[in-house]
Amino acid sequence: PADADMLAMPDSATLVRLPWDKEIGWVASTLEVRGKPLAQAPRNILKKACENLLGDHKLVLKTGVECEFFLLSPDGKSIADSRDTAAKPCYDQQALMRQRGFICELND
Repeated sequence: PADADMLAMPDSATLVRLPWDKEIGWVASTLEVRGKPLAQAPRNILKKACENLLGDHKLVLKTGVECEFFLLSPDGKSIADSRDTAAKPCYDQQALMRQRGFICELND
């Protein structure tokens, strides 16, 4: 859904330092619309599934994060990092970290 009041609310309990760069932290966020969790958001669906598994079956769900992010050249015709030759560049965290300066600039 599209809504001007959709926010990604950081969950400080999930803060971790990246093992390859201790100066960078990662935090999961919960998508909300007008102050209420967005039912269709993957993290909100996962939370509900975990609650159901634990409550109904005494099971615990384990999962991992799949980061997909890459930068394109200014003309949009190639990957910004010419040294990134991976078949699926959006999964190459080392290539992404070579662009750290640009990413830090985006965050400032």
